[in-house]
Amino acid sequence: QMVLNASNFLRTDIVIMGLIVIGAGPAGYVAAINAAQLGKKVACVDKERGGGTCNNWGCIPTKALLKNAELYHDIAHRAGEFGLKVDGVDFDWSKIIKRSRDISQKGSTGVDFLFKKNKIDSYRGTAFMEKKGEVKVTLEDGKDEVLTGTNILIATGCVSRPMPGLPFNGKTVIRSMSSKRNASGNTRSACLTKSRNIGR
Repeated sequence: QMVLNASNFLRTDIVIMGLIVIGAGPAGYVAAINAAQLGKKVACVDKERGGGTCNNWGCIPTKALLKNAELYHDIAHRAGEFGLKVDGVDFDWSKIIKRSRDISQKGSTGVDFLFKKNKIDSYRGTAFMEKKGEVKVTLEDGKDEVLTGTNILIATGCVSRPMPGLPFNGKTVIRSMSSKRNASGNTRSACLTKSRNIGR
């Protein structure tokens, strides 16, 4: 429970939110929707599309890439088991990445739909908590907007953490976000590391 800035009650241009959620990932967007369904006025802030790391860069697009790899392996190495004869199996890496991104986009579009359906105010930007009961949002266009709320939920999720002695360099050691954007296909093999299961 946050203490509101008393001066805000003297202003008529401020809408007091029942809940401000920082982060639109699986925790944040579900909390925002539940609160809205319980009758609260809700705002949700995230610097990316709805769905968080799971939908945009982690679980969902990774599973899409794994499905491609599984299908390629079965065609190249197990076709005979199914009575199939296939010659010259190859792949188009840019299309593989596009399929993964398209699936991710469908997920974030679904979050946007649920926000509109439940009348949740969605803000694309970076949130700062500088005063009690207030969240300053620096929007994508650089402008600032201040939200005032009686409750603030921090659901900022996770970031990639480098392994000791292996800092990210964008070439041989990359973040999950970089791997989903690599449409060049110039990497023929990779070693994946993770600190938790990708999806459950």
